[in-house]
Amino acid sequence: NKNTNSIINLFKFLRKLQIISNYYSVSINKNIPVFGGLGGGTGNAASILKVLLKGKISKSLLNKAESIIGTDLRLFFCNQGFLSNLKNITYFRKKKLFFILVKPNIRCSTKEIYSKVRKYSKKQLLSQNKINTKNKFINVISQENNDLQSIVEKKYPIIKKLLTDIKVEKGCYLSRMSGSGSVCYGLFNNEDNAKKALSKIKKRYPKFWFSLAKTV
Repeated sequence: NKNTNSIINLFKFLRKLQIISNYYSVSINKNIPVFGGLGGGTGNAASILKVLLKGKISKSLLNKAESIIGTDLRLFFCNQGFLSNLKNITYFRKKKLFFILVKPNIRCSTKEIYSKVRKYSKKQLLSQNKINTKNKFINVISQENNDLQSIVEKKYPIIKKLLTDIKVEKGCYLSRMSGSGSVCYGLFNNEDNAKKALSKIKKRYPKFWFSLAKTV
């Protein structure tokens, strides 16, 4: 939306705090789909925030910015980690992981999906020694789940079918939906198996969006 989006909201927020006074023209080249549950809008705002503040942001400002942009904003200021809840990040040592990403032709509304959550599952407390190796890390996340996934699967049965098709591919540790959807992903044991799986899924769902990804 050109009139109200994460970037416009960020600029208004920064001017209100008198952190900036200038006005800017911003062009966005989207490399990931909208309504995918990949944090694209938040990522756009985070990139601009890093440039304007030269990569330095206080915890206080980050907390305030999150109320305007989204609770996943802090993720874009860490190397590798995940939100263990809406406020805290669990960090882990860099691991080389390979994924395939597939987005059906579905536009999931984050607000709508979250509004249907009645109860969140209890998350386990993680210490570094539980995730300090690749195998330990994969074992832990394999036991976790996305509380929003069943809600989206009920509304869009194709999500469940797609996740099942990804999971049965050779070398796939797990398949899951990203965020509030609708991108589905599979975590694979190596890049070769991920590429082969992606090729098969493309033939099965030729009209969907696809990407091969790895941790950086």
